[in-house]
Amino acid sequence: MVNGATVVLAVKTFGPFRLNVFETKTEQGNFAFSKAYPFKKKSQLVITVIADGYLMTSDFVHNDDGDVVADHMFTLEKGTEKTFVFKDAAGQPL
Repeated sequence: MVNGATVVLAVKTFGPFRLNVFETKTEQGNFAFSKAYPFKKKSQLVITVIADGYLMTSDFVHNDDGDVVADHMFTLEKGTEKTFVFKDAAGQPL
């Protein structure tokens, strides 16, 4: 994992329905969400890692028993460097 990567956790719980989003940064390639979601409730989680120069990667977790979610390891692939130039209706760069 890359140091300083952004890790986003989206948590959907049921009964009552709730959607929460949390964000953290990696430190020494590790990350943790200590109190991000209620335990003992059925939930679905999407963990997404975003870092400059790398492809975004995600993992979807069904947490049917509401247990503590097991550790996840992400391997980030290098992205292809691209430069985009946005132009107005006259063809001039914005």
